[in-house]
Formats: sequence, structure tokens, C-alpha cells
Amino acid sequence: MPPTPPAAPGTFSPPPGANPLELRHAERASKEIYRLQYELPYAQGPRAALAQDLSQRAQEAYRAGRYFQAAELAAAALRILEAGRLEAGVPVAGPGRRGRGFYYSAPFRAQERIQRVEAELAYYRVQDPLARRLLEEAKTALAQSGQGDFYALLRAEAARKLADAAQHLIRAERGF
Repeated sequence: MPPTPPAAPGTFSPPPGANPLELRHAERASKEIYRLQYELPYAQGPRAALAQDLSQRAQEAYRAGRYFQAAELAAAALRILEAGRLEAGVPVAGPGRRGRGFYYSAPFRAQERIQRVEAELAYYRVQDPLARRLLEEAKTALAQSGQGDFYALLRAEAARKLADAAQHLIRAERGF
């Protein structure tokens, strides 16, 4: 019987006979899925349904033993939820950040990430339409961010998060 995602952190039980790399991927997947399960009930807006769909795909991949893919799908769903919060005007602080002003460089970081994802899509010949759609949404969000106010910086950071989500989907498809 394949393992199921944990109900709480620290309850990871390794599959018998697994190699250390597989164990590391399984543990990361369980943590990402747990974080996603924690965030999903609070999600609102149009991006919540997409994150829910990716959550289902991540859990299915976890049950099938495709731990790396499950971790990347869950990470993509988390980035989509963060982008939705940023688009709503709510600043997001990740783990380890102390509320420092890091949004001032958001337009530049978003542009760099978008270029990186475009290059990966071309190089790896990725066929995932969701990754391409997220990349287009990131480009649109960056173009609409403009200059000046704090909300423009939040929209640029949301564009970076969408590009991050697309990059996680690319990694999930290619397997590394």
C-alpha cells in the first residue's frame, strides 16, 4: 500500500527499502503537501481553484510514489496562492523573512524569472499548457504593474510568483 501524505508535520514514515534520495524527496513532498493543505482552506479568489487542482495532482503523485513530482506540484500551488494574495494587495512574507523591504527589486526579479522560464520552456520543449498559461499571466501582470506605488511592486512580485509556479511545473514534468 503506498504511503499517504501526512496529516501533520513530523509524522513522515519512510517507505520500506527506499534509497536516501527517494527518502529526501518523499520528506520534502510531505512537507510541501502539508503546507498546501494548511493554506488551501484560507484561499480565495480565482487562483484557489487552480491551486486545489494542483493539490489533487500532487497528492496523486505522492500516492503513486512520484515524490519529486508531488513536491514540485505542491510548491507550484503554493506559489499560485501567494501570487493571488499579492494581487489582492496583501504582502507575503515567507519563512525566515523578517518583514524587510524586499519588494523594491520586484520588477527586476520578475523580469529575470520570466526570462529564465521562457528559456527553460524553449530548451526542454515543455508541453504543459498550464506552465505556458502561468508564464503569460506573469508577463501580463508585470506589464500591468507599472511604476510608482507599492501596489505596483506587489503586482510585480505576484508576476514573479507566477513565473516561479511555472518553473515548478516545468521541473515536475521533466523530473529534475
